[in-house]
Amino acid sequence: MMNSHWTAYGILYGSAFIVAVSQVCLKWGASRPYRIAPFVNIWIITGYVLVLSALVLNIVGLKHVPLKHMAFVLPATYIFVSVLSRIVFKESFTGRKCWGILLIIAGTVVFNL
Repeated sequence: MMNSHWTAYGILYGSAFIVAVSQVCLKWGASRPYRIAPFVNIWIITGYVLVLSALVLNIVGLKHVPLKHMAFVLPATYIFVSVLSRIVFKESFTGRKCWGILLIIAGTVVFNL
């Protein structure tokens, strides 16, 4: 039982990372010129497919983890998006972003008390 519990958390955090990657794909696709329509773009389609796969992974993970624990899994997406945006788009990592990430982590810790 303990093994499936930790595996489920891995699935949920993996799903949060997939959502972050999908957001990067959607932003990348939105910044590219299109020929047919804005949504007929490989990056946009990839982003939506990743969101759908994250949804399926969330359903699988939530079979073994209480729903209330998602309150500290989902904020990880904001952290992943910030890091990926820095890596992919070379966005600045300002003091406000650092404080925001620290507040997310603090909120997660407080929620777990």
